[in-house]
Amino acid sequence: MEKYKEFAACNCFKIRRMSRHLSQIYDHAFSVLGIKATQFSILACLSNVDSVTIVKFSKLIGTERTTLTRNLKILERDGFIKSYYGDDERERFVELSEKGFKIIEKAYPLWKSTQDLISEKIGMDINILKSVSDKLLEISKEDLKL
Repeated sequence: MEKYKEFAACNCFKIRRMSRHLSQIYDHAFSVLGIKATQFSILACLSNVDSVTIVKFSKLIGTERTTLTRNLKILERDGFIKSYYGDDERERFVELSEKGFKIIEKAYPLWKSTQDLISEKIGMDINILKSVSDKLLEISKEDLKL
């Protein structure tokens, strides 16, 4: 179908494909610790904040609250985070546990070497990639005007 050949250059497909491949690279690096890249990302972000509500944290990392909640349950089950309810029982807070900080310490050199490898392979284009990422995050649903 000649009409649809331009789909091969679809920005969404190419970026999602790149994202999946990148996740696989980091998953492989963290496999010795028994965690996935998605779990590392959550733990790394939590290591930079004090106790935070799930709603606020989901906005901070750009993840749907329900998706985040599923991932947090696994991390809590494994002892990497702890959660508790605030004064308002509708608000649940999360924070890293001692075990969570320890896994971040073990994961850091793996993350750093993987990060450096990817930067080396991409070369100067890494700054372009970061710029594209930032610009994509600025696009809102309102911009679409469909």
